[in-house]
Amino acid sequence: MRLYHGTSSRHLDSILEHGLTPRGERQSNWQAVSASDRVYLTDAYGMYFAQSSREKASEDLVIVEIDTDLLPDPSALHADEDAAWFIFQHGALERRFRPPAGMTDGHEQAMHFSRMLRPLAEAGIGYEKSMELLGNCSHEGSIPPSAITNVVRYSAADGPWWLSFHDPVISVSNYRFHGSEYRATQLVVAGRLDEARQVDQLFPGFLDLDAVENMCALRRTVVDLHQPQTATSAVSARPRL
Repeated sequence: MRLYHGTSSRHLDSILEHGLTPRGERQSNWQAVSASDRVYLTDAYGMYFAQSSREKASEDLVIVEIDTDLLPDPSALHADEDAAWFIFQHGALERRFRPPAGMTDGHEQAMHFSRMLRPLAEAGIGYEKSMELLGNCSHEGSIPPSAITNVVRYSAADGPWWLSFHDPVISVSNYRFHGSEYRATQLVVAGRLDEARQVDQLFPGFLDLDAVENMCALRRTVVDLHQPQTATSAVSARPRL
């Protein structure tokens, strides 16, 4: 299975050398703080996560593709805590996993679940369920370079052009109805237009994949996985017009 991680170009050198590493002590990008020991993956929202990772307008967007068959420990794949939170909200979570009484804030509840993802997986709420519900999952620990099969960099020099086709609301209901569009778009972003065309659409013809590809192709650079990037390359990419 191919999954994607979206991030900023400022992390590109580190990714090429060390793979995808958890944020550790770095500040989370999210109000509901993500787990510090995990890497988050998606089949739908790579550009959104890349956008959210940027700290400066000069930073490009980077999409990292991984092959789960190449992971040293496939059992390290777990749910995204948001999927566990949605299951809890619908009353379908075992009592032993529920947040403590009095914890009513949704962000705090999500943080509670982020600390329980391995036992949740052992109880049947693993990455498969998370991908089915939300299109996202997590990986405990680092993902080595050997599991990375492709890295694509997109210039942000001419503003947030990607918002014209990808500005999602991440929720179970939205993924249920629009997940096929998001998955197809993610494949285009990854440079896999032919595969994107094979994704069955809930509303055929609604999403113009060729138009998305044209926008992406003008700004896309496929990164050489064996060639470290220069420090200045984070701002050097420009649309190839």
